[in-house]
Amino acid sequence: MEEDTDLPPERETKDFQFRQLKKIRLFDSPVDLPKERSNLLVISNKYGFLFVGGPMGLKVFHTKDVLVAVRPGEDANKIVMGPQGIHVPMSCPIHHLALSSDNLTLSVCMTSAEQGTFVSFYDVRTLLNESKQQKTPFASYKLLRDPSSSVTDLQWNPALPTMVAVCLSDGSISVLQVTDTVSMFANLPAALGVTSVCWSPKGKQLAVGKQNGTVVQYLPSLQEKKVIPCPSCYDPDNPVKVLDVLWLSTYVFTVVYAAADGSLEASPQLVVVILPKKEDKRAERFLNFTEMCFSICSERQHHFFLNYIEDWEVLLAASAASVDVGVIARPPDQAGWEQWLLEDSSRAEMPMTESNDDTLPMGVVLDYTCQLEVFISESQILPPVPVLLLLSTDGVLCPFHVVNLTQGVKPLTTLPAQLPLEGEREMKVAGGHAYSTPAAPLASVSTSAAPRSAAPPPYPFGLSAQSSAAPTPVLNPSAPLAGLLPAAAPTKSTSQPIAPTTSIFQPAGPAAASLQPSALPAFSFSSTNNAATASPSSFQFGAATISSSTAKVATPPAMPFQPAMGIRPFGTAPLATSVTTQAATAPVFTPTPSTVKMNLKDKFNASETAPPATIPIASAAAFSFTPTSKPSAAVPAKSQTAVIHSQAAVPPSRPFAVEATQAPPSVSAGSAQKTVRVAPPAAKITAPQPQRSVALENQAKVAKDSDPILNAIREEIAHFQKELDDLKARTGKACFQVGSEELKRQLRAESDGLDSFFLEIKETTESLRGEISTMKIKNLEGFASIEDAKQRNKLKQDPKYLQLLYKKPLDPKSETQMQEIRRLNQYVRNAVQDVNDVLDLEWDRYLEEKKKK
Repeated sequence: MEEDTDLPPERETKDFQFRQLKKIRLFDSPVDLPKERSNLLVISNKYGFLFVGGPMGLKVFHTKDVLVAVRPGEDANKIVMGPQGIHVPMSCPIHHLALSSDNLTLSVCMTSAEQGTFVSFYDVRTLLNESKQQKTPFASYKLLRDPSSSVTDLQWNPALPTMVAVCLSDGSISVLQVTDTVSMFANLPAALGVTSVCWSPKGKQLAVGKQNGTVVQYLPSLQEKKVIPCPSCYDPDNPVKVLDVLWLSTYVFTVVYAAADGSLEASPQLVVVILPKKEDKRAERFLNFTEMCFSICSERQHHFFLNYIEDWEVLLAASAASVDVGVIARPPDQAGWEQWLLEDSSRAEMPMTESNDDTLPMGVVLDYTCQLEVFISESQILPPVPVLLLLSTDGVLCPFHVVNLTQGVKPLTTLPAQLPLEGEREMKVAGGHAYSTPAAPLASVSTSAAPRSAAPPPYPFGLSAQSSAAPTPVLNPSAPLAGLLPAAAPTKSTSQPIAPTTSIFQPAGPAAASLQPSALPAFSFSSTNNAATASPSSFQFGAATISSSTAKVATPPAMPFQPAMGIRPFGTAPLATSVTTQAATAPVFTPTPSTVKMNLKDKFNASETAPPATIPIASAAAFSFTPTSKPSAAVPAKSQTAVIHSQAAVPPSRPFAVEATQAPPSVSAGSAQKTVRVAPPAAKITAPQPQRSVALENQAKVAKDSDPILNAIREEIAHFQKELDDLKARTGKACFQVGSEELKRQLRAESDGLDSFFLEIKETTESLRGEISTMKIKNLEGFASIEDAKQRNKLKQDPKYLQLLYKKPLDPKSETQMQEIRRLNQYVRNAVQDVNDVLDLEWDRYLEEKKKK
């Protein structure tokens, strides 16, 4: 390893100058000084656009709009308001911007507490498309979940516009492939301690700076190729890290070293590393330029902005903690690198704020599209040259012409190309950012088909589908909505499938054991054709809340009127109830139509004789009204019994148990007898009786016709049907057309006119606002000039001040002018003395000649 014992040479030069243009304010001054490492300025030298990250989002400008020459007689330190540009609001603060090599993809790195650190990729054509009001990224990628993390460095491949290297604050590095989507190409863990990254000029390799002070060359796949050691001049007791790195040429690197512990008091040092060629038998050579940019701030995180002008072999370096820009170069007539010291009037320095505070750079770029001539003097006007753009922490853009008067240098400025409109990329996922994350196992989601026994959802106020063999619904106590979701498979306690159901008039509701207070009854009115068993149509009111252990419920061809305790009015919300049903297999009968009847009063009496202590408060009613046809067999009244079973083991919240037995009707083969009960499975089932007395049948018919509850239900049904008919009659003739087509076109034309007028008013207001701001600034400057004149006038009358002013040493420029004045004064004095001597000699000669005469 070789190191120069002497410092690299320094040379004062007048051939390299920075000529200031007008300072442009792009955003308002921040309240606090930005302290984090950031890069908020990016330029597109291919298409002539400038991208600036501010506190309110991203702004896009044409470079020709922000470069204004200073005319003779104008104040070069005056800050003017910048153009409006294109504003793209962001949900999170931006801390890093970068542009791909084809100038079509802009990466925006942001951090938020909810999403962590992520990078969004914008298509430049989308940002410049004026027809799109909302500018959205076409892809985003989450980098870290930690909200305190950030992107330390992000560099696009100069040869492949789809490849980008990202260095994170936790020490990891990733290479991403960005097309229409973002994918991970390669990555290295945080244990390596990566601090900075850059690409080779041809994009074939990466140079990665690390926490231990070494620089490692990698392939794009992050396969290590070569290690550049840390210079031995740094004390191992005070280790250093690589702060920034720039690959200048094949064997030349620029590396900035800083204290490894992150101390902000020690200034970073810039070192030019020259690697040996294959034929050279020497070690690496390090040229330490020490403190190239004098640090004046110990609050901001250190960061060097390095810009290399390859055709001139000039490197411009700006520090985030310094106000000036340093220059190192390799002159054509010399083999080594040297630091150029510029004149005071030719330096690029950051301006001061209105309160005389220093400002520091947050972004540095070079513009090669400027077409402004450089005014040196009236007799010397130079052709266009590159422009150095610096973004200050005060929100001011500071442009400087980069003038190189060295003989033989080539011009570098070019005209910007036209941005193509085709190929614009857009987000493929609707509704916000489509974040891509590193590959991870995805949770599989499987769905199964609903069982065939699942009940279809009810059809509100409509005709149901016709079916000759509709399956019986199965109620699953674990299902949230009985009849709406598939139920579990039948268990051992369930019976064989029962005959198809007939049409129902039934309120639908959740089949949970406990109903939420906010649940409302749902009604469905449906009418179906008679089933294949030729059973008559029937209407049924059933409780919407049913809970059972495992049950299969079927509606027989004719269900008797079956009320329970706690009868509720029509239309009220059902309360929670617990009903257990069990179906038993029935013997096969000849297919003769018949119906089953029960004594309704016996059922009510059986319900009323139940012990009141076992009746739950939240019990619901289940009603069914069945108009029956003439029976084929008489059913004796004594066979229609209601058995009430009470068990001591049943908790108080469980409703009482009611068992109702019926004689099975004569149905087709495969039909089953249904026994509805509220009792354990061991309940006794009465045997069917084939014959009934006609007297008992007539008595049941008279009792049913005279029952007040059934009459009330019939009246409610008739009233409800009448309301439905009235509603259909009213809504059938309704016309909901609002306005005519002519009126719509007129409203559209008026709205377009108002929109245009609004835009004109807005533009006029913005113009007036700018003029008012300019007048305010001029007015304040006038007051300041008056106060300054008064102060100077007062000081001129003060003899003590004048005495001190005479003793005050001059600045270097004034001192040079004073020496020139003194030299000219001495020259005039000597000339006058010589003239006097000649005149005296001539006068003496004249007197002598006069005496002789």
